[in-house]
Amino acid sequence: KQFGFTVLLRSVGAVTKNYSTNEQASMPTDLQIGLSKKLSRAPFRISVAAVQLNHWNLKYSNPLDSITNFLGGQTTTTNAFADQIDNIFRHLRFGGEVSFGKNDIFQLRVGYNHQAKQELSVNGIRSLSGLSYGFGVRFGKFRFDYGLAQEHLAGSFQHIGLSLNR
Repeated sequence: KQFGFTVLLRSVGAVTKNYSTNEQASMPTDLQIGLSKKLSRAPFRISVAAVQLNHWNLKYSNPLDSITNFLGGQTTTTNAFADQIDNIFRHLRFGGEVSFGKNDIFQLRVGYNHQAKQELSVNGIRSLSGLSYGFGVRFGKFRFDYGLAQEHLAGSFQHIGLSLNR
């Protein structure tokens, strides 16, 4: 009861009418696997999700990773091992939750998305890109949840949820 496992296939389908005559459009299918474990003697839940498993290479060619020398040639500043580790972590999403009170009345949550951190950070400026956090509160049969995902310096996403248990 303290363990969750999910396999999800998102955006499965076919394009029936293409808006462009130059190229064939396709659905961005995404295979995901998620694990969640609540520790038996502690009020913690940890989660990890592997996303885009059907597309292995999520790295893109970043022009900031190369340096132009005085002869006009370009040298890459990263190595193959670091690129592979970075690509693996782009597939992973991490989360944690701490519950307080009897029957988990209040919860604090935090999450990390390495792909968002790498792709949406501004070079040379510290930010909370890739980090999300929030809380949940239960009032009798009602539950209120709030989350904030800091995607970029230019803005963030706020999520609000209200649910009713019967």
